[in-house]
Amino acid sequence: MTKQMPFNVDIEKSILSQMICESNINTIRGWLENLSELDFYSPLSRLAYNSIQDIVNLGKCPHIEAMSKFIDIEQLHEIVSSHATHGYMIDRIEELKELTLRRSSILTIDSYKDKILSTSDSIIEVEQLIEELDEFLNESRPNKILDTRTQIKDAVVHMTELKSEEKFVPYGLDFMDKNIHHARKQNHVLVASSGSGKTALALSCIAQQMQLGVKTLYFCRESESKELIMRLLSILTGIPFYSLDAQFHEDVAAYPHMVTRFKKGMAILQENSKNFHIYGKGDYTHDAINIRKIVRKHKQENGLDMIWVDYLQNMGVPRNIGNSIFEKVSYNSDQLDLITAEFDIASVVMCQLNRGDLKNKRPSRDNIKGSSDVENIAHWISILHCPDEKAVSDGYRPTQYYSDKTRLRGGFDITLGFRGECMSFEKEIVYNSSYRPDSLKPPTC
Repeated sequence: MTKQMPFNVDIEKSILSQMICESNINTIRGWLENLSELDFYSPLSRLAYNSIQDIVNLGKCPHIEAMSKFIDIEQLHEIVSSHATHGYMIDRIEELKELTLRRSSILTIDSYKDKILSTSDSIIEVEQLIEELDEFLNESRPNKILDTRTQIKDAVVHMTELKSEEKFVPYGLDFMDKNIHHARKQNHVLVASSGSGKTALALSCIAQQMQLGVKTLYFCRESESKELIMRLLSILTGIPFYSLDAQFHEDVAAYPHMVTRFKKGMAILQENSKNFHIYGKGDYTHDAINIRKIVRKHKQENGLDMIWVDYLQNMGVPRNIGNSIFEKVSYNSDQLDLITAEFDIASVVMCQLNRGDLKNKRPSRDNIKGSSDVENIAHWISILHCPDEKAVSDGYRPTQYYSDKTRLRGGFDITLGFRGECMSFEKEIVYNSSYRPDSLKPPTC
């Protein structure tokens, strides 16, 4: 009876995927030093490992485009469907090395078994063979503590070498930047029900980011790019959106100062045209494959810091992915996470809430539509909630904004002022200092 050798293809793919997505070649070299061709049991994994080794030896990172010269693109997508973070990568390598050791041990034991069974020597010499085998098994076991220290040191050195502005991507709005320190390769999931202001918050940030030199892409399947540009112009100028959209000529005649503001707004857009690009309805196909193509193009040609995806649940998927909302959301969450890591950018992925009875209820992460793996992948999950759409105070509609899901910091709970005529978020109007993650009570406005 033939023995089944121990192996785990998922672990192999996870390690290979991380190396393909990593943008620091020294980090990749560190991982390769702890691996060998023998660690990969699957023929496809072994081919991928050797390809990565060849590309790195040329002084290049083994990104998907470079790897596609060695491996069929469908097989490559099969590999990168799994992903490990830097910290998790250490565990994955240890697990893979353990499997390699077990395979080696089985082969060695078999060879010694044959020697022992065929020997006609004394029992003392048989015992010596067993001692040799025992010595081999002990010496073959890797020094896990030393390997782990090396990996952690490499990761820390990589982060400390980066300048502060290279680590974190600012939103440009005080209430965002003081609560969310968004590093590259991190996902921020922004959750809200329809009409609560997801798009308004995104465009309010982009209006500031472009002037700070932060390069962004905004993907939106629901609205045309013309409408989104007009909304951005309204935010920049303070001219009500309905005036720009429908009654501009009539209002200009009545309020000539609007012309000056309009010209200033257009000048800002033109001066910063290389810092933002908006892809609206009809401009692209709203799926991970096309978003990756667009991101790659902008990253290579102009540089890129952050992408905004509006929104997750209406993204398309390949035919081989299941039809349920959970399968679609899980697949697209994984793909957006891979894109974020592969291109060394920050990402904000907007999500819809379930259409349940949330009238008198403050939403939580459990209400994310088709949540599936979203919570596991996100570094940040924040929720935008408007308890009363008719409530207006000093020209602003109070909107709750809060989070109890962060990997590096505590939660936050604030109230933002939504300016309806320009469809923008401009300031924080109430700070809820008594926030407790396990007790999400609506603030008093």
